[in-house]
Amino acid sequence: MEEMETATNVVGSGALPDRVSSTTKRLIVIALVLAVGTLIVIRHEPTRSYQWQRVESPDGKFALEFPGAAGNRDEPITSVTGGKFTTYSLSERVGENAAYGCSWWDDPASSGVAPDQILDRMTEKSAVSVARLTVQGHPATDVQTWGLGNAAYDNRIVIVGARTYSLMVVDKSGKRDSRNIEKFFNSFTLH
Repeated sequence: MEEMETATNVVGSGALPDRVSSTTKRLIVIALVLAVGTLIVIRHEPTRSYQWQRVESPDGKFALEFPGAAGNRDEPITSVTGGKFTTYSLSERVGENAAYGCSWWDDPASSGVAPDQILDRMTEKSAVSVARLTVQGHPATDVQTWGLGNAAYDNRIVIVGARTYSLMVVDKSGKRDSRNIEKFFNSFTLH
């Protein structure tokens, strides 16, 4: 109702000519309140409630909190530096639309390559947001991008020597759950 009073004061204090009827002024106020309310609802980022669980990596080098019990898998891969190795993943799908994951790998071909060069190669050209940061003293990049069907992708890439960590949150609904994304990213702890 505070928005309604503020809008009424603006409209009633000479913002419109005196020849505009009080009914028209009220309709304009209602339209303004509805428009502002709609923008607030549309721009609101949902926060989902999860049962967070701390997961230790199988090799004991890091821990991370997942919004549920994370499953793991291994698969061969070729890196952006040309090396061939195995990537390891922990992931958890939550609900119909969201998934949280962490992949990591040791890339022998990255030896001698500056971490910033690796981060540059891994950064999507279609990213809508890229921010450099450090995570526990190691170079990192946060990347936000949109995928097929308006899916929202949030990725934190951390370089620790020859090891790369990629923390990813994908939400097919197209809405970023910023609070839970930050909780996930910030729970990453190196041992």
